[in-house]
Amino acid sequence: MKNPTILTTMALGLASVIFLACNPNNTTKENSNKPAHVQAEKQQQIPYTLSSGIKMSLPDELLEISGIAFLAGQDDDIYAIQDEQGFLYKFNQPTQKVTLNPFGKDGDYEDISIS
Repeated sequence: MKNPTILTTMALGLASVIFLACNPNNTTKENSNKPAHVQAEKQQQIPYTLSSGIKMSLPDELLEISGIAFLAGQDDDIYAIQDEQGFLYKFNQPTQKVTLNPFGKDGDYEDISIS
């Protein structure tokens, strides 16, 4: 068996090299000429007004949803998935009706997309 002091010294040396290589303040020739902060030349416009939203209450069964989506031309319906179970919900806003469709096993679902 090797001397534990030598192994410890080698491990500390390797860890030091790794930590120094990961230093975010390190600059390379590539990055040294670039400014730290860049501001966009032109203000971008988004297609909706954030200051005039509508607050909507959803049924309790939609408490743990991840991701929402809308089908083109059907703005009354909101589609969402349950965060931990394989359920697809369709929520009709005017009628407040919730339709549930199982689509998979229990898991960690994060988003939904409709095309």
